[in-house]
Amino acid sequence: GGKREALIVKGEKRATTDPDIAQSLMAARLEELKTARSDKSYKKNESTTLEVFAAQHLATKAQSGKYSEVWLGTSEKMLSVAITFFGADRDLASIDVADVEAYANHLRTVKNGRGGVLNPGTIRHHLNVLSNLYDRAQTAKHVDLGYNPVARMPDKPEGNPDEAHWLEVHEAALYLESARTYVPARPETALSCAYPLIATFL
Repeated sequence: GGKREALIVKGEKRATTDPDIAQSLMAARLEELKTARSDKSYKKNESTTLEVFAAQHLATKAQSGKYSEVWLGTSEKMLSVAITFFGADRDLASIDVADVEAYANHLRTVKNGRGGVLNPGTIRHHLNVLSNLYDRAQTAKHVDLGYNPVARMPDKPEGNPDEAHWLEVHEAALYLESARTYVPARPETALSCAYPLIATFL
């Protein structure tokens, strides 16, 4: 708007002194200004809650026919963890980067059912599922264009391919879905029982 703006983290009164946070806030603000300039016709719909929109989001994915029941079930479970953490009635537009970082820290304490806690790869998948929800929320005009607190989160956890000798649920679901939809270049060389065989082993 032609003037200086303080880079203030939501919930605080003073501008941040952390250069990394300032960089993130500045990038987000520039994106907002670019959006306002390029798409003046964009008008947000009424706000919605995390729980309500998560149900709509999953229903839309199911109707597309692009995702297996296993994949959808995994996404639903991961979104239910987010709903429990943020609150079912939490407004989508009220969740910011700091909230997502707190959520990621919470996921580091969640039990994995094998005597340990979730590994970085699984935590990243939880975050990716939430990020995908925000991408759809932009399309549905429940948040501003470009608003995705997960995408703006710095230093997201990364999985280590050598960290485990088993498949996480989301990895197994992707493997199974790939086996189901695989179309070989030469049908005569295809192993017709690959999908049920892999499903049985999993």
